[in-house]
This record gives sequence, structure tokens and C-alpha cells, in this order.
Amino acid sequence: MIDVSNILEFIEDVKEQLTNKLQHKYMKNIISTPSIDEDKLLLLCSFLEPFSTAEKPLHAHAVSVMLVQFALDTHDLVSTQQLPSDTSLEKERQLTVLAGDYYSGLYYFLLSQAGDITFIQRLATAIKKTNISKMFLYRNEVKTLEEMIHHFTLIEAAVFTALTEYFEQPKWTKLFLNVLLTKRFLYEKQCLLNDEKTLFTETFKRYMKRNSINKREGIAMLDSYIETNRNALIDGDEFTKSEEMKKYIKSLLIHETSMGRRVNDARI
Repeated sequence: MIDVSNILEFIEDVKEQLTNKLQHKYMKNIISTPSIDEDKLLLLCSFLEPFSTAEKPLHAHAVSVMLVQFALDTHDLVSTQQLPSDTSLEKERQLTVLAGDYYSGLYYFLLSQAGDITFIQRLATAIKKTNISKMFLYRNEVKTLEEMIHHFTLIEAAVFTALTEYFEQPKWTKLFLNVLLTKRFLYEKQCLLNDEKTLFTETFKRYMKRNSINKREGIAMLDSYIETNRNALIDGDEFTKSEEMKKYIKSLLIHETSMGRRVNDARI
């Protein structure tokens, strides 16, 4: 049962804690404070709130997952371009790496305070999987569309599905994947249409070039993938077919092209 009022209260508590953690004076001088992805926060808090109790509140878990996402996104801002070591741009790059490390350190600290070492290990594994997939893409080691989708699925959802697996909720894992991937690929489709460079669009362009696929055909392929994920949400299974869950899913998809907060995967 989804209790909207309880979820909204949970979200506000998490946002307040998250905002406080991000208010670091020196960090603000290095890199702009990350914006909170409202879509991911809603999905995350909707899942966690029913498991949270007065004896074992799970706000720290929600804050930690968002901090991990900030860390990964911040590291993605680091340019891969070769720069002289004595330039201001190189200094900025080094400080951006440190900013991402700072957000990672915060999640370790929070969960260790909560005494949840097992979840720290789960998140660490998810981070490792995410970074391995990014390296495959950066090194252009992905040859098929299936491989590319697999790696982007890990990049987008590994941290969040670590949570559902930890709580042994496979029905939520499926929902997380379908929502996150629908929204992610809608965003990437828009970037492709606007010729914006992201890790996905650059990888996908290389794939299209190797297989003599033009831009129109590439967009059609993305549309087909988006439609499959969207239909999986709308048609659903026993878990998602209740009127309550249908309303919830609709609220997640209502601004499906905005993606909340998004940054380019890298300054390519």
C-alpha cells in the first residue's frame, strides 16, 4: 500500500538531510552544488518508506543512494581530454574528482553510522559494476546494440537495484528498471536529436556508423526500445495493475522527457 502523505514526509526529511550534507563551503567553490533528481528521489523514497520504522529509520539509506549518484555524476563531469598539468583546467579537473570522492565518502560515513555494513558492500559492488560499464563504453569495446543497452542499464540502475535486491523485492527491481530506462532513453533520444554529446550518444553514433544506420533509423530504434519499456510499465504485472500503482506510475512518467536533473556523461 502506497501512503502518499507518508512518502511526501519521508521525501522532505531526506531532501533536508541531503541539502545539509551538500552545503560545504569549500566544495561550493570547486563545483556547483548538484541538483536533486526529483524523479529518482520519488522512486527511491516510495520504495524505502514502508520499510522505515521508528526503531530503524531508513532516511540515511535514501540519502546515501542519492550521494552515490551525485558521486558518479560528478566524476562523469571530468574531462578525458589531455591537458597540461600546470593549467587552471587541469586543476579544476583534479578538484572535480575530489568532489566526487567527497560525496562517496559521505555515503560511507552515513551508513557506517547507521551500522549497515552489508548495504555499504552492496553499494560498493554496484559502483564497481557502473564504473566497469563506463570503461567499456569509453574504450569503445561495445560492438552490439544488446551490449550497449546492457551497459547503460547498469550505469543507470545498478545503484538503485542494489537497494531492491538488498530488501529482496524483485517486483520493485523490475519497476525501477522500466521507469529509469524509459526516462533515460527519452532523454538520450532528445540529446541525439539536438546533436548533444553524451556518453550514450557518442557510443550510439559509433554503433550506427559501423552498421550503416542513419540518424532517422537510429531514432526509430530508440523509439522501439522506449515503447517496450513504457508498455511494460503500463501493462505491468500483478504488482503494477492496481489502480493505486497505475496512478503512481503515471506520476513518474508525467514529465518523462525532463529527467529531473541531468548532466552530460562527460565533456567529450
